[in-house]
Amino acid sequence: MNLRLITLFSSLQFADLKRESKGIEGFFYKIKMAPSEIFSPDININTKNHRSLWDHWRAYEALKAIEGISSTEYKLGWVFGKGLGAQVDLGFEAPLDGKKFQYIPIIHNGYVYVLFKSGMIGLIIYLAFLLFIYMQSYKKGNHYGNIINNFISGIALFFLLTSLIITGIYNSGDIIVFILGGLFSLQFFYTKQYQANEDRHIRN
Repeated sequence: MNLRLITLFSSLQFADLKRESKGIEGFFYKIKMAPSEIFSPDININTKNHRSLWDHWRAYEALKAIEGISSTEYKLGWVFGKGLGAQVDLGFEAPLDGKKFQYIPIIHNGYVYVLFKSGMIGLIIYLAFLLFIYMQSYKKGNHYGNIINNFISGIALFFLLTSLIITGIYNSGDIIVFILGGLFSLQFFYTKQYQANEDRHIRN
């Protein structure tokens, strides 16, 4: 299965796909451009064709956020960030949602977003939280408890990936975080039930 995905992705890099394409070809174009959109910040901010900006937009706004951190006095932004109210200076007025903005409070890359707001301290805490969620699959429990734990662990992997493209757990339009809260409530219930059964077996 992994070999098929690698083959598909490799073949897309040589395919002549257009941004204007619709349907399945448009979908393949987005897959083809995904790595460069995340990791390559090379855009022409002076172009009049605004649609061409978006091929590398996520990487560009992440780069500007990192530049903002580096511009702090004594580079303290790398440690503590620029604060929750800080905004990323895009360096030009970008056409977003029908309006033009030079300063934006949120960017797509969740890791850089946390780094920009709260520095390495915040980023380490965020990664530790994701690791904590993922490790839930290694907890012992009854049948239903193990299922819940695996779901929680799967959400950690989901956030690990989506933090690169849609801000991860900080995506205000995502309901996954509420599902995660519900799963933790169920986990607490089944953990208590499992411990009660274990104590009963020990006494018997």
